[in-house]
Amino acid sequence: MILLKNLGDFKYYMKMILGFYSQQLEGSNRESIERVVNSALKSLLQKLYNNSNFKINLHISGFLMVWIEINQPEINTLINTLVRKGNWSF
Repeated sequence: MILLKNLGDFKYYMKMILGFYSQQLEGSNRESIERVVNSALKSLLQKLYNNSNFKINLHISGFLMVWIEINQPEINTLINTLVRKGNWSF
């Protein structure tokens, strides 16, 4: 929730839902995948990890999940942590 106003003892919050979709097709070149993973996905996950007030629903294609597992396993560890903390749902 995002704090909109703080009027003495009364606080007004706004609930917001964020949804993200990411897909890299099988056969995409490595440079393209690395750019998306490093500039968008990894950055988003790190910000989410550092701010536990946010929860997201994020879809990642099966191909990209396998690629991440092989090439950047630290992102899988981060995903696992976020799911256990309740910040991420599939």
